[in-house]
Amino acid sequence: MKKRTKAQARCPVCRSTRLSYRYLQGLSQIQASPNDWVLLLACDLPNLSPEILQQWLSELPSTATTTIACLPRNPAGWWEPLCGFYRVGCRASLAAYVQNGGLSFQQWLANQAVEALPLTDFEMLFNCNTPEELRQVRGNLE
Repeated sequence: MKKRTKAQARCPVCRSTRLSYRYLQGLSQIQASPNDWVLLLACDLPNLSPEILQQWLSELPSTATTTIACLPRNPAGWWEPLCGFYRVGCRASLAAYVQNGGLSFQQWLANQAVEALPLTDFEMLFNCNTPEELRQVRGNLE
């Protein structure tokens, strides 16, 4: 078994066969933090823009205290839950949702105060999951 670093030891590991459930379960495990917000990012977003993430981060202090998440909204209308900020205080609501069998970010977010983050180039949220998509990303870098 591979030894974990100190930083890894502080991060809970969530294992599940249901991918969406792992994200929900992981976010529900947020512990007390010196920060009000946690950035949740999918690991397969190769077009992320540090400048846009920094812009979003700078907008958090002016967010209403009742807002539990700041997320981009897809042009089709759904939230992009794996590229945004969650207030640490959302933990209780999300943990209760997961405990009661909830499995959908969209359903949970539909009952929460969420603020839309500005995003004009949705290519930033391109999700790279297949070998073909990886070749496409690599081709764009050359």
